[in-house]
Amino acid sequence: LRHLGQLKSLIILRLNGSPMDAPGSLGSLTSNTGLRALGLRETRITDGRLKELVALPGLIEVNLEETGVTDQGIKQLQQELTDLRVFDTNGRFWPATVSESP
Repeated sequence: LRHLGQLKSLIILRLNGSPMDAPGSLGSLTSNTGLRALGLRETRITDGRLKELVALPGLIEVNLEETGVTDQGIKQLQQELTDLRVFDTNGRFWPATVSESP
């Protein structure tokens, strides 16, 4: 992922199925201020790793289907990134405001 941080014009990134084992690996994307959508479906990301996404303030959509992320983790993430829409591990869609969450 370190090399992806050099792609400044990256808008959509799908890492679906990637192991994502290294803590802080998502942090290498922080220089991608234009990143709007991130696919993390079928990765090993969990609630503890979601805080790495907060460094991506332009992020408006993330796919967390088939991951170890919980509803509580999504709620905490949406408190930091209030415009974020999420597809969760149960295939549910979480709109951008926490009060409208499933």
